[in-house]
Amino acid sequence: MRFDYHINEETLVSLRTEGPHFVIRMRLQGCHLSPELLNCLLQALDQVEECLPGRADNGPCAVITTGWEELYATGIDHENILKNNKATTEIYKKLLLRLITFPIPTVAAINGNAFGEGLVLAMAHDYRTMCSDLGYLCMYEVDFLNPLTQAMIPIVKGKLSDEVYRECFWGIRPFPGDSALLAGLVHGIAPQTEVLDSARALANREIQISQPIRNIPRAKTWNDETYKEAILALTREIFEKSKL
Repeated sequence: MRFDYHINEETLVSLRTEGPHFVIRMRLQGCHLSPELLNCLLQALDQVEECLPGRADNGPCAVITTGWEELYATGIDHENILKNNKATTEIYKKLLLRLITFPIPTVAAINGNAFGEGLVLAMAHDYRTMCSDLGYLCMYEVDFLNPLTQAMIPIVKGKLSDEVYRECFWGIRPFPGDSALLAGLVHGIAPQTEVLDSARALANREIQISQPIRNIPRAKTWNDETYKEAILALTREIFEKSKL
């Protein structure tokens, strides 16, 4: 499989099958998550799900996302949103909801910095690996007065200890790779040149072979409680916004 998603002839997202897994690479426009990039990511996930029926005989598979060069993802441009593009936050919420309800496991290969909503995007994946020698995880870009924050909290709170949650999401502490691993923010670390291979290995290790469900190769092992609060919060916000 090979798909590229373009805006004005610029490739923002590429989708490839690499072995049993689907690898999605994203390239930020400027320094922020743009609505165009978010829409391209949604399209890529739709394409993956369309391909799942009939792949059951190929064994377990996962979606792996990564960034371009030395950047995974930064936050949303809140100043621009306040001026003229509040729809960006709604697209972002839809992407988070899509990830936490995706039918097969998801892995974030964090190849560099992940800040603000970019970090929450990584946390919305089931598993994460990051560079041991490049980049930080940090929430400093987030405007905590923005209502979007209320939809973020349930995604990350249940995956972290209370202490790490406070330090990362309220204390705005930057976490390099080794600290992120010790804190439980990521499941593995590797040199920047090997982080994608690390994500593949993590996917292979964590995804146990099981009977296919509805001819889909591998369903998530998470139970319904794992993302229950996040699903309810995001669904409520998206639905309420659609009624306006």
